[in-house]
Amino acid sequence: MAKQNNAKAQPLPQVQHLPRMSKAVIITQLGLNLAAICGFALWGYTWLNQSVSKIVEAKLEIYVEMEDASLAAHEQRYDEAIAAYYSLYQKLGKSASQDATNRNVLPSVFTGWLFALANCPDPGKHSREFALIAKAIADGSMLPYASDWIYIGWYHFRIGDANLARISFDEALRQLADVNNESMIADAHWGLTYVELADGHLNDAYSQLIQAADGNPTQYAELDVDSDGAKNRRYARLYPAKFLTTLGQLSDKLDEDNPAEKAVRPRKQATPVPHR
Repeated sequence: MAKQNNAKAQPLPQVQHLPRMSKAVIITQLGLNLAAICGFALWGYTWLNQSVSKIVEAKLEIYVEMEDASLAAHEQRYDEAIAAYYSLYQKLGKSASQDATNRNVLPSVFTGWLFALANCPDPGKHSREFALIAKAIADGSMLPYASDWIYIGWYHFRIGDANLARISFDEALRQLADVNNESMIADAHWGLTYVELADGHLNDAYSQLIQAADGNPTQYAELDVDSDGAKNRRYARLYPAKFLTTLGQLSDKLDEDNPAEKAVRPRKQATPVPHR
């Protein structure tokens, strides 16, 4: 039989404790940690505040530039307005897909831009700017309003493309078919009056003129029949075959039909662009 081992088990050696930090060291360390946290928080707040300020300043700058461009257009400084809207488009177009605010501002930029292009002294020299708008329409990034189509129509008419002008004015009327906006409908018919004059369609020009005058008699009750006027000389150069001849025929027809009863009276000066 194996001999029983009566030796007592020896206790394990006691693990020595790590040296303790003094209270002063602990307090100092906590103070340093707290200072670091506060410093980081302050830096973060400063960075965030500066970032937000930059964003707000950028937005405000856009709106200030919008106001300047709009003021230039309505003061008939159209070339300045076109340049200002072009600058805005360059700034907004690049970020519109990511920035909802910029995306919402772009339609107003396009509308103001088109207004200036339709009214400027020489729209032909701004073909580069118009090409940018046409591209935006083609790729779906711009969905023109009815008023935009009216401005597009005048741009085309004033550079000598009566066919595209007709398409644009017709598109405006299509969009306005279910809208009670007699003034804007009259704008489109007024544009089509000039298209019909350029195409030599006397009866159609008369019909369009009557519809424009019925919709907005204050603005379209008078037709410029001055063949020597600067505007009509320009249109005669753009449409040499028929414009002045048809304009004269329309003037005679209005006289024969007593234009006072139709709210249409010929005059010497009138601006064909829909918004003066």
